[in-house]
Amino acid sequence: MSFVLSTVAGGLVAGGFYYSLSNLILTRTEQHQKDLTVISQRLIEPPPPAALTPPASARIARHDFSMLLKDKWNGSVAVMFYLAREECKRADAWSRRLLYGDAGSKGGPDN
Repeated sequence: MSFVLSTVAGGLVAGGFYYSLSNLILTRTEQHQKDLTVISQRLIEPPPPAALTPPASARIARHDFSMLLKDKWNGSVAVMFYLAREECKRADAWSRRLLYGDAGSKGGPDN
């Protein structure tokens, strides 16, 4: 009796699995067909006129004040770096004169 019962239960499980899998395949296939129909219609339709959208160069907003601020900032930073480099050169020359006297500052490679 248990053999018949387990066979019937296995058949019901297999039938349920088969039904759910075939139903899933059917619904996905229908959805893919609808999507392909929409995509093919979009390919057939003419594109919107290009004159309605401005070119990319026209869509860039120019901010003259912010550009002026950036230029001033970059100039100030460049001056600070230049002054720091010159100060390092002066400190190097001073330390050479202090350690080696006047003879060390005359024979350096960067003179």
